[in-house]
Amino acid sequence: MDINDKKEIVETSFQRKGSIRRVLPSSPQGDSLLNVSARMVSNSKTSFPKENYSQFFLEYNLISEFNMVARFREKYSGVYVIPSAESSLVWFGIIFVRSGMYEDGAFRFQIFFTDQFPNGGAPTIVFENSLFHPAVDEVTREFAVQSFFPEWRKDVNHVYQVLVILKQILHCVDARSFEPVNKKAAELFISDKVAYQTRVKEDVEKCRQVLYNFDNSTTTYSSDPHYITFSQFDPEIHGDVLAIKVSTCQAANFEGQVHTIRVSPRKTTLSSS
Repeated sequence: MDINDKKEIVETSFQRKGSIRRVLPSSPQGDSLLNVSARMVSNSKTSFPKENYSQFFLEYNLISEFNMVARFREKYSGVYVIPSAESSLVWFGIIFVRSGMYEDGAFRFQIFFTDQFPNGGAPTIVFENSLFHPAVDEVTREFAVQSFFPEWRKDVNHVYQVLVILKQILHCVDARSFEPVNKKAAELFISDKVAYQTRVKEDVEKCRQVLYNFDNSTTTYSSDPHYITFSQFDPEIHGDVLAIKVSTCQAANFEGQVHTIRVSPRKTTLSSS
């Protein structure tokens, strides 16, 4: 066997099988992490453009932020986010409100990052439909992130913390703990909570009307493959899954009622609180 045959065998044995899947899509302005890494390996002696370094660290930070969002999801149950398939600088989200004045609301929103993140300041959160709240701009529907994070510090502040605040302000309204961006909503909440509740219910009803019919949504991202959509409940499709979920929750609730087991020489008792 000559050296060319050996070379062919070695090359064949090291052929990559399958594909390497990306966690986040690349930004429209730059290459993906995979392309950047491949270029570094194949041409390590060539000068590397500064903008590609920026793209590399941008995507690294976004991946890190999304990992933290997944890790701390128990802090904001009912809130779901996913990166856009077309741009890593856009994430889709929805929050289901289970109690309080906004109960039964299902509000979609987008999270926007600058191409300098995390150095470019806090991300921007914009709701797709109207949301009457002191912390949401009535015209732009932008959530007042700056009211809660006046100075975004990249080593201290993270996206999951914004999601925690977002859940808190919708479950428990407090117009005095921050600088409101919707003065009308803040004044009405303080002066007439009944009228405020009536106005809020209008937005809750509107958001539920477009929950399934997302074509009527105000967003331009509804064609994105990762855009969050829902379908009406179909017993033939979802019935079995619902039955499993109900039985699992019932078992969990039963176990949750038993908090401690007291053991004494004479008897064993279960106590709950």
